[in-house]
Amino acid sequence: MKNKNGSSCREIMDMIPMFLDSEMEITMQQQFLKHIKSCDNCMEELRVSYLFHESHRYLDEGLYFDVEEDFKKMLQEKTGFVNLAVRLRILLLVLICICVAVLMLFWTGIIS
Repeated sequence: MKNKNGSSCREIMDMIPMFLDSEMEITMQQQFLKHIKSCDNCMEELRVSYLFHESHRYLDEGLYFDVEEDFKKMLQEKTGFVNLAVRLRILLLVLICICVAVLMLFWTGIIS
């Protein structure tokens, strides 16, 4: 099944371990997060996978954790990171365009 973002649920579910281990490129994370936010089934699969993924660490270390609160926090942090990375890429492209424009003006003799 594909959602309006074009990703199939199977593809997204296969990406969950990479997402939880932070082994995903920014553009892939962006696509993943768009799908997760629009698909209740995949969001629930992510929630369950997160519980399993993190419970081992918490139990081994003897720590208490609120699964729902930790899950929301993790999702917000990763979403914030992806949004920041996308903004930085856009800023970098704008700076490159400005540099190219200045160089072109310099080379054509408009500015000296």
